[in-house]
Amino acid sequence: MDTAQLKKVYKETKMDRLSSHQATKEVVQKHNFKFSKSLGQNFLIDTNVIDRILEGARVKEGDYVIEVGPGIGTLTKEMGRSAEKVVAIEIDKTLIPILEETLEEVKNNKRELNPRI
Repeated sequence: MDTAQLKKVYKETKMDRLSSHQATKEVVQKHNFKFSKSLGQNFLIDTNVIDRILEGARVKEGDYVIEVGPGIGTLTKEMGRSAEKVVAIEIDKTLIPILEETLEEVKNNKRELNPRI
């Protein structure tokens, strides 16, 4: 999907994007999340970067995606709009409740959090 198509999908579905400083800050504060230096945690907050990643990944209907280190689910949520299924693997267990909330709009049959591998 190119940028114009992505913007159309967001407008049509009215799904909020997490890829802004304000949205990320709100989620982090709501859950009282503390960043871990040892895990090198950084969250994507630039919509343009997200769009470029999505364009490069060319995720489309029918694709299965594995994302390692989804953080609060910014990219995961975006990929879940078009992929058949997104499997998110997060080592920081304190992020799982946040992911469950932020990915609520991505149907359960389209996402899986920390599967047993």
